[in-house]
Amino acid sequence: MSLGPPPGDLTGFPLRPPRRTPRTLYRLYWHRNRAGALNSAWNFTSDPPGANRFDLPAPAGTCYWSEVAYGAFVEVFRGLRVIDPSDVDRRRLFVATPPGLRLADTTAARAYSFGVTVGLPAITPYDLPQQWATRLAGLGVDGLVALCRHDPSGHARTVAIFGRAGTPARRARWQVRRTRMDRDPTLTADLRRLGVRTVPIPFTVPTVRP
Repeated sequence: MSLGPPPGDLTGFPLRPPRRTPRTLYRLYWHRNRAGALNSAWNFTSDPPGANRFDLPAPAGTCYWSEVAYGAFVEVFRGLRVIDPSDVDRRRLFVATPPGLRLADTTAARAYSFGVTVGLPAITPYDLPQQWATRLAGLGVDGLVALCRHDPSGHARTVAIFGRAGTPARRARWQVRRTRMDRDPTLTADLRRLGVRTVPIPFTVPTVRP
């Protein structure tokens, strides 16, 4: 069964209750904005332009987190196994302790009966996933849970949080701290298992006359 549009009636769609909210969520994002100011952990992107998988129509938006540290990495670097130190320096790992969240669970077996397939976190372009996000947001949930497209183990989960489009400095009842990628022991251990290395890229190489 290929992924199709969401059905007209999503009554009974599987939900994760607040008591099952992950204790920690992770997000990898730019340390500073173009003006040089510290970035907020929050960036709710919307459609248009709809550049991300579960973006909601403006003025609503979606901010993307992961249940595991390496999930935040693979969604940003998308298959890269060698990264330049400058890419480490320019980003920060945001580690959040969220409040209890009510999330639509697209990874639950019962989601199959509504037409959800593994195409949801993988299909491109993003038109269909955005339709699903919009309909699920209509259930009054705080966000959705989906498989992480770039994790071959299927263990990592993306948590897409819904809110008003924009970059608020903070979000009520969330505790968030920032740390360097190479100073977080959880992410460091995860990347070692993935075989990811940090190696300077020789942008300038010597040339000789043929």
